[in-house]
Amino acid sequence: MKSEKGKWSASPFLKLIIAILCILFLSSYLFYQIELKSLGIKGFFSAIWWSVVTLTTVGYGDIVPKTILGRVLGLVVMISGIGLVSTLTGNMASFLVEQKAKKRKGLLKLSLKDHYVFIGWNEGGYSIIRSLPPKNTVIAADITQEQFDEIKFRLDLDDQLFFVKGDQASESVLARANPKSAAAIFVLADDNAPPHTADQNSLYSILTIRSLAPKTPVYAELISPENRDHLLRAGANEVISRGESSASLLALLGHSSNYYLFFKQLTSLSDAGILGQRKISFLEKNKTWQEVFNTLLTEHILPVALCRQKKEIYLQDILNETSALDKFIVDLFAAAGKETKLGAGGPTIVINPKPDTSLKDFDTILYFKSH
Repeated sequence: MKSEKGKWSASPFLKLIIAILCILFLSSYLFYQIELKSLGIKGFFSAIWWSVVTLTTVGYGDIVPKTILGRVLGLVVMISGIGLVSTLTGNMASFLVEQKAKKRKGLLKLSLKDHYVFIGWNEGGYSIIRSLPPKNTVIAADITQEQFDEIKFRLDLDDQLFFVKGDQASESVLARANPKSAAAIFVLADDNAPPHTADQNSLYSILTIRSLAPKTPVYAELISPENRDHLLRAGANEVISRGESSASLLALLGHSSNYYLFFKQLTSLSDAGILGQRKISFLEKNKTWQEVFNTLLTEHILPVALCRQKKEIYLQDILNETSALDKFIVDLFAAAGKETKLGAGGPTIVINPKPDTSLKDFDTILYFKSH
């Protein structure tokens, strides 16, 4: 396999640029020696100006060779320019057309930031994208260009939808979607594969994406509920089983259709949705739920829950500070130079907290907004 340096040195485009630069330098030097030096003109830039104007066949006529030898040089430069410059512009046009074609086919690496990445594709992807806040979105899947064009047409996202084609578990394919800079990654189950195979493909995709983007949130869909723990251990932040939500809503219908209508509106995350969230400010960290609740009510916001993102859990967090035995255990760890970190705790949500609940350990507030 050729090295990158070898590829560059063998590139016709690079050879063409070197040839043009050589002609420009040589013609500038000869023109200066033949024409300008004899006239007592010391500025070499005038010779460069003449060479560029002549090579590109622009011919302003502000500097004209007076001698026969100078005119012969001009003829050689003009003839060279007709071939070399036209070839250069042709190669540049071909390069741009090729890059555009590769982009449409999903073969280019994208340089997006704060975007969504969908690994795999199924019909559920349409409703997810429509419900998400508007952002650039990348679909990384083994689908054809025609299938991607149909997706783009149905979503009406010409300028915000991008495509990466290839195996959804391939590191080289997923790297082209720039997952490290993504806002969130969604792994969709493959409807064309058997349930076990579809979940296995999702597992491989999560393992690959975690090696490329260890900190980006990953949300996965699976078909068989028994595979949920496998996907979580692979690195998914949350896993939703196919049919899990619909089964819960059907059960609510058995009690009352009002429950279904309520949750249908509640789970709508579009601009018309009634559910919102906001970060807890530094000042609010020192307040209780009741105090913040009363303040937000004056802003026509109804707080309903407190949320805490995943955080590191230490031994001190689960031991009783007043217990002599627990204090002795912590001291033993410190004396041995061992870390007391036990791992990362998952996200937590507390619905309708007690009035005296402190906000210092929480990150965001979920609320109902005016509808």
